[in-house]
This record gives sequence, structure tokens and C-alpha cells, in this order.
Amino acid sequence: MSNVGILTWHYYKNFGSLLQAYALQTIIEKFGHKSKFVNYRNLKFGKLSNTHTLIKIALSKSIGRIDSQLVDRFYYPTDEFLHQYLNQTSVVYDISKIESVCSNMEYIVYGSDQIWAPNVFDSVYLGDGVKSSFHSKVSYAPSIGMTSLPSSLIERYKVLLMDFSDVSVREEEGKTILEKDCAISSKVVLDPTFLLEVSYYMKLEIEPKCKPLGKYIFCYFLKNDNNYFPVVKKYAEEHGLLIYGVATDDCSEWMKQYKNIGPREFLWLINRSEMVMTDSYHGTIFSLLYHKHLAVFERFEKDDPINQNSRIFQLDRWFGIKNRIVDKKGDIDHMPELDYQQFENNLQEARKKSLFFLKEALR
Repeated sequence: MSNVGILTWHYYKNFGSLLQAYALQTIIEKFGHKSKFVNYRNLKFGKLSNTHTLIKIALSKSIGRIDSQLVDRFYYPTDEFLHQYLNQTSVVYDISKIESVCSNMEYIVYGSDQIWAPNVFDSVYLGDGVKSSFHSKVSYAPSIGMTSLPSSLIERYKVLLMDFSDVSVREEEGKTILEKDCAISSKVVLDPTFLLEVSYYMKLEIEPKCKPLGKYIFCYFLKNDNNYFPVVKKYAEEHGLLIYGVATDDCSEWMKQYKNIGPREFLWLINRSEMVMTDSYHGTIFSLLYHKHLAVFERFEKDDPINQNSRIFQLDRWFGIKNRIVDKKGDIDHMPELDYQQFENNLQEARKKSLFFLKEALR
């Protein structure tokens, strides 16, 4: 048994970030190790008030599922999930203090999520601040997310990653970039959320305060100027479905929009939907795990300098979902159904290889 630290975006108020963190920690502990998230917080996002957080959690637990206006104001499901399901070290902001927080950890696992994306570069997530003489550094499925590294950062990536004992990434594009620009070899592995059987997520589910009042499409849209409304509305009207969902924009004119739910309600809503429409990577993953009828919108334009569609295209390489990817004018009605038996076959094979990589890296 080893002590393992995990460095990722575990504290983002994002369903995918929290659930990938939960999945990775769960798998590492299933291997027999002890694990904690290195609770590093970049100061540009502000300092964390532990007292404030504890008050929020206490309010969430006391208010809970009470059908009251207070729930919308004082229920903090993401904070509650973070503290209930993720083991964390004390908070650290200064890169010079990270080593002391990791002092008893034999391994530091970096990943998953887009922690290696150059447009949000933070050297801590590439191993800076942790001494390889004291710890083995392993990456599990971090995403570069973009098509190239800026020339100004290539040497920085190369020097930092040479300190890793085992390197894996989440997309083929990332593997190619590291080989071409940094002479770093890596494996392509599944996002951690795929490593757990769907039964783990079913056990997490809780019903939202206001549950849907009939059969529904669940929408999960992260694009700020989402313009999927005509496609969604047309499909819903033709199939007699309600529209419920979560979106960055205010879409309340055409769907029942959840403003204050956490990962557990998110899973409940996906599981009970007739169909999922999403432009989210993890929205797509959980729809696949739950075997849902699915439409995946490309969130980024092809000429966008921070185009991150490679994440969705990697899912197509693994599972053949190309016929479920649509643009904002997509014809959803004539899409062939996904073959979920073939999906499960592909998943079992890819999961086995990904688990083998991680288990061997923590040998």
C-alpha cells in the first residue's frame, strides 16, 4: 500500500471535474492505496475561506431536500459533494509549500481534466513544486485539449515532463503533440469516469428538489452563446417531450432550467431522461455509460484558437459515436441508434488497458 497524492481540478464547480476526481480516487483506493487530493488552489481564483465553506456545508445538510425557497439560496451541492466524497489535504496556494503537503506521498498522480491545456497553463499541474527524488510523478489522462503548444511553452513542458516516471494523456492529439514537440512518449487512456461501472454512479444519485413532471429531454450546455434551441425544440415537440436541463446561458424561456444542483442530481436527471442533448465532454460520457439516446453538439467552431473538439473526436475513436455528433442545424431524427452492446465491448477492452497502465504506474 502506498500513499498517493492527486493533483487535478478537483474543486471546480463543474459536474465533470468533480466526478472525474471522484472516479480516479475511487479506482486508486480500489487498488489498495491511500489517496488524498493535493488541495492546491491557484490564487487568481481567490483564497478559500474554510469557515465559509463549513457554514455552506452545514446549511446544505440542514436544509437538505426541504421544499422551500431557502433551498435555492442556501443549498450548496457541489461543496457538499467535494467534502463528502473527496479526501483532501490542507489548502495550499504557494508553490513552495506543495512539497511539504506531499511529504508522506510516494506517488503524485496528475490528472485528469484539461490541466495541461496551454491556454490555462499552470506549471504546478506539470509537476513543478514536487521533487522527483522524493516522489514518483505519474500522469493519468490529462488533456492538452488544443491542436498545438505555443512555441514559448514547449521547452517548459519538455523539462517538466521529463521528470515523470509514467505519462498518459486523454487524446491522441495530446500524444502526438508530446512526441513531436517535447520528445515525450505517452499512452492514451480513458477518462477516469469510464473506469467505474455505472452502478457506482447510480449509488450516488439523488432526486432534485423539483423533479421533471413527465418524459423529458435532459440538456447540458456549456457554450456561453448556445443556439441549439431550434433543434431541441423541434425534436421535443415532435416526440411529445418536456425539456429540462442545465446551461451556462439563461435558457429559461424554452426549458425548465436547474440553477442549483450538484453532480448527484445531474446523474439522476441523465439516468431518467428519454434523451440527452449536450455539448459537454462529460455530459457525453455519462450519457454513454447510462446507454441514453444522445445528440452531441460541437461546442467549438473549427477556426476557434482554443478549439477543444478533439475530446469528442477521441470518444468517437474509442466508441464510434460519430453519427451522434451534430452541428446546431443537425437532423437528429434520422440518426441511427447507438449500438450499446458494441459500446460495452469496446469499453471493457479500453478500460482493461487503462486500468493496467494506472496499476503498473503505481507499482
